[in-house]
Amino acid sequence: MSEEKQQPQVGISPDQLASILDAINNRSDERMIKFAQELRKPTPEEQAKLDRDLAKTKERALAAARVAMADEEGKKNAAKMCPHGTTHEGTGVFKHQWRAQVHTPAGERAYYIPRCTQCGSTWDTVYGLPSPKVVATQDQMKEGVNLDKWSVNDIHRVVEWLKLNPVAEEVTA
Repeated sequence: MSEEKQQPQVGISPDQLASILDAINNRSDERMIKFAQELRKPTPEEQAKLDRDLAKTKERALAAARVAMADEEGKKNAAKMCPHGTTHEGTGVFKHQWRAQVHTPAGERAYYIPRCTQCGSTWDTVYGLPSPKVVATQDQMKEGVNLDKWSVNDIHRVVEWLKLNPVAEEVTA
């Protein structure tokens, strides 16, 4: 046997065998991934239920948006129609319903935002001011704004002054 010549090996080399096995493993992995994806897919009944649930969710969100828009529109209409005050039945005297409270946030100047107690609107929306904030004085910080004691003429004077002197921009400085 030793006299026999060693013949070159016919077939495939170990490197070729390794690359073939790698290719088989890769194809097997791809098939397994596809199989797992198919397993995760919902059945037609489950898909129909998911579609119905999604449609209901979208419908609810749309309904909530419509309700919110109607609510905002109602607020705007209430503010348009609001006299921002009441008239005493016996005396016929008009009394405004503007009230405010001083705010003193850290890093900002003290301010107040006049708000109608009937409709909730602020001076910026009613009178067209650049900001709802009005800088508070030292007296207002100590004793409160007391808008209920202001006359309608006082309010109009302050509003006109605020239109000419936009001090509200300084509040956030």
